[in-house]
Amino acid sequence: MAAQGSYQTKQISDLLKTLGVSGILVLDSSSISLRNMAGIFFPGPRSNVAPAVVKWHSCFELFGGIVKWFDISPGTSHDSNHFPDLATLVGKLIMFDLGYWDYALLQSIDAVGGFFLSRVKSNATVWIIDVVHGLPRTAIGKELFGRRIAKGQKIVEFTAPLGNSTEPLRVIGFWNHNKMILTFSFHM
Repeated sequence: MAAQGSYQTKQISDLLKTLGVSGILVLDSSSISLRNMAGIFFPGPRSNVAPAVVKWHSCFELFGGIVKWFDISPGTSHDSNHFPDLATLVGKLIMFDLGYWDYALLQSIDAVGGFFLSRVKSNATVWIIDVVHGLPRTAIGKELFGRRIAKGQKIVEFTAPLGNSTEPLRVIGFWNHNKMILTFSFHM
């Protein structure tokens, strides 16, 4: 069994080296409904459906499942307000969902030397700087969500700035079979 463990450790080490990161973190939150009386301390997002909700925000190390950070908040608090200390992200890739999407936060991760992977909010303004794959060159200089994607296109890749930044980031779109749409992700 030790041989398998050391083989997996080498694979993980090789992956991290290939990605150029020192670790991979996964961040998410879970909402837990409470008794209505708890709404005084943990108000829920919908008083008629869930008047009392607590959110548990947690950040795990992908390989090993170790909890690196966690926070507890009322259900009404936006996820992006509950994020690990940015200093702990230097050299690490952190993956998170749309609840944490915030241009200032993403730019802060970049500023400390961290990397991120997140889906793109559908209301985000994303201007195409350069096309790598899956879009016509005429898409350059145009907004992503105003573009028609060719039917059957499985992967779209291009560069785009993040918010008001001029530094281009990699954006990849993958076909989502469940929703029958392309799902886009920013990659730092």
